[in-house]
Amino acid sequence: MKNFTSVLMLWARRSIWQVLAIIAVMAAAETALFYFLALPKAGGLSLNTAITTGLTGPACAVFFALLCVLLCLSGCDFGTRSNYTLCRLSVSRRKVFLAQAMYNFICFLIFWGVQTAIAVALCILYVRRAPADSVGPQTIFLAFYQNGFLHGVLPLDETVRYFENAAVALTLGIACANFSKRRRVGQWGFGVPILGAVTALYFSFAFRSDNFVIPLIVGIVAAGAALIDALAQHGEEDDDDEDKQSSPV
Repeated sequence: MKNFTSVLMLWARRSIWQVLAIIAVMAAAETALFYFLALPKAGGLSLNTAITTGLTGPACAVFFALLCVLLCLSGCDFGTRSNYTLCRLSVSRRKVFLAQAMYNFICFLIFWGVQTAIAVALCILYVRRAPADSVGPQTIFLAFYQNGFLHGVLPLDETVRYFENAAVALTLGIACANFSKRRRVGQWGFGVPILGAVTALYFSFAFRSDNFVIPLIVGIVAAGAALIDALAQHGEEDDDDEDKQSSPV
């Protein structure tokens, strides 16, 4: 367990600052778009419409895709220092993959949490800027029910959507790790098609008021397929023998 945690920390040191930079730029971009496109019309637009006018959803999708690309590429090769660390830890390639998948999953959860905070902050900004007679105590609450994007990031009492978001995060975490793992040995897998399909489905269906079960089902199936594909590459190998006879990467 200690070795696994050490590998997890190794992944974090490789890309955590880039991940945080993407999230920070996303926050700035969404705030700027909302400020210049939606806030000047506060009062003339409902909060539901203002979120759409401010392009908050499309901006989120762009930075979500950038995060996927970063997590794929950051694990495609190891430097000498990283290889040396892994050799000292005597960690198998399977455990390296699982640690990367876990790290990716955590990054997607952080992205989701920050995006939720940004959405709430933009709503509060709108309510404070809009004329008092056009907003009420339930304005933000109703917007999170009526707007597909807001309801997607914070589903309120729809518990299944939290599992849906978590399933998509897990799927993409595994798919990114599987892509990196295959590229490290000069192979191409189906990680990229999975990434594209799941992300497209997620932003097409999850942020609408209906069809929310589709990404959940696709996410579970795709996560299982990616995990089986990755682990099958070493399914017949013993971890201890692999540690001694081959590179841990």
